[in-house]
Amino acid sequence: MTDSTLSLGYTDFIGAIAEYLGYGFGTPGDATELAECDRIMQAGIRQAYYPVQIGPELAHEWSFLTPTTSLVAYKDVAVDATVTVSSAVYSDPSTTITASSASFHPLMVGETLTLTGVGDFTISSYTSATIVVVTGDASSASGTFSLASNGIYTLPDDFGGMDGCMTFTDQSGYAPVTIIGEPKIRELRDRFSTTSRPEHAAVRWKSSTLVSGQKHQLVLYPEPDADYTLNYRYHALKNKITSAAPYPLGGMAHGQMYLASCLAEAEKHREDSRGAYWDDFLNKLRASISIDQNHQRQDSFGYMGPEGRFSNDPRGFGGIYHNNDITVNYTG
Repeated sequence: MTDSTLSLGYTDFIGAIAEYLGYGFGTPGDATELAECDRIMQAGIRQAYYPVQIGPELAHEWSFLTPTTSLVAYKDVAVDATVTVSSAVYSDPSTTITASSASFHPLMVGETLTLTGVGDFTISSYTSATIVVVTGDASSASGTFSLASNGIYTLPDDFGGMDGCMTFTDQSGYAPVTIIGEPKIRELRDRFSTTSRPEHAAVRWKSSTLVSGQKHQLVLYPEPDADYTLNYRYHALKNKITSAAPYPLGGMAHGQMYLASCLAEAEKHREDSRGAYWDDFLNKLRASISIDQNHQRQDSFGYMGPEGRFSNDPRGFGGIYHNNDITVNYTG
């Protein structure tokens, strides 16, 4: 699929900033000027992603910054004589480990893989369900291995926070995994040590050495007794836009808002104050917020009557009840 021909992207923003700064419209040929324009553009995009508060309401959170995805909450990988290391190839400073059958998941990156008779190694990257790369020389590995998950998983790099509960993907009818406070889930795990289908989850920060950005962890209770695929919606932390990845999120509808934000940053950079371009950005920001809110409108919020009135519905909706007399409309 291709983007709308009305979409604005990297070259449009760089070109407009360059023209405002007096470098002529287009991508500056001078490396210093290009770096200056790029720095201003990235500030403009960040400002648009996380806008200032307008009026008495809280700052707007864009729907396009809360995508849905899934993860496999895997159980402990125990020593199993039928699942072994079929090859271990060392290339300084890492070793590529190939298992005899599917054993690995993307969330295992950063975790400790114990190679029987060899030692503990940190998984540095995931290639496939049978191949991972570990840091260090593990070339002598040829037997069994294990990995303890403990129901704690490092979340993806772009994870910025959970938005709602987590749901199962296997249409089993399981209740959603509710998000609770980290102290409460720590209390549950301390008091009741068990493995079963997860019912609760908490998100917490991992400790960091500041060598790389700080990451989040997902902590489940109970600890999984099998591999469970969970769907969830989250607040995404996006990368810079570049000539290779030129489009900010939200699509064509928000292009003018991004452009106005970039020019407002250019104005502040050159004049050291806010002016007409800032006012223009605020106007376009209001319009984009209205568009985003319209895109999030719902036809129904579900049954809102007494709990348990229709308890025979296996999907947990409390039954389907069609009656125009109890229809509730909100702002039309």
